[in-house]
Amino acid sequence: LWSNTVFASSNINIYINGQHSPAVPRAYVEDGRTYVPLRYITEKLGFNVDWIEEQQAIIIQRKNFPTLKLFVGKSHARFGSKQIYLDAPVQI
Repeated sequence: LWSNTVFASSNINIYINGQHSPAVPRAYVEDGRTYVPLRYITEKLGFNVDWIEEQQAIIIQRKNFPTLKLFVGKSHARFGSKQIYLDAPVQI
């Protein structure tokens, strides 16, 4: 869920629980950040993902975990009752 600076080729591999998981859409690097298909990864990990069009928000939930709410184009999110800051805005 977090972005990190990486040195990567255009071929980015995603592994979930040790298994190679070719995702669609593909991960990509932009301005030193690696962006991954969040819905694909979180659903593979057993989370529910919902889209709220009018808020341009992504809600990620799973029993016994705090809810994560991300906003497209924003560099902040809600994690449970806390506001957290991201070093890059959320993209679709």
